Amino acid sequence: MRIIIIIITLFVNLQSFTKADDIRDFEIEGISIGDSLLDHVTKKEILENLLNYPYASDEYYAVNIRNHKFLKLYDAIEIYLKKNDEKYIIFSIDAANFYENKEECLNDMDEITNTISNIFNSQININKEKFKARGDHTGKSFYYRTDWVIGDRDYVAIECYFWSQYMKDEYNNGDHLRISATTKELNNWLQYEAFN
Repeated sequence: MRIIIIIITLFVNLQSFTKADDIRDFEIEGISIGDSLLDHVTKKEILENLLNYPYASDEYYAVNIRNHKFLKLYDAIEIYLKKNDEKYIIFSIDAANFYENKEECLNDMDEITNTISNIFNSQININKEKFKARGDHTGKSFYYRTDWVIGDRDYVAIECYFWSQYMKDEYNNGDHLRISATTKELNNWLQYEAFN
């Protein structure tokens, strides 16, 4: 009996060292792609926290959850769901923490990058590149991004956003670190349909 227990223990421990290649293996605040959001919040909470983004297509929609009991590491979480899906299956998860200090955000980004690199078989696709943030006509908002393409074009990304004073005053945007897990399906919709 003791040998069987030792073998089972070794097998379980060896599995924990296996790298993932499926986006559904990645959790943010205990939530994974493919889960039902109803496992974490009520339908009423979903309906009360809908985001009204000006998308041209309404095939998907976003829900923003803040100050919920399951949030332990992040200030807020944004979830994308498919219209008319009564199971509320998750297609994308974005979690964010807000920062007053730019260097602190970038340092946390580096730490999370190292952790994620140890989880997935995929190589980093983009490593801490700087981009201009869309939506700010002043051109003064920017972000840094690191991402991994997982499996069949799903992706995980980490970004540090730094908004211009105009965006902070006009839209109440805050500087933040965001970590995302997104399916290929939702990413295609965001790139080719949501804004067209």
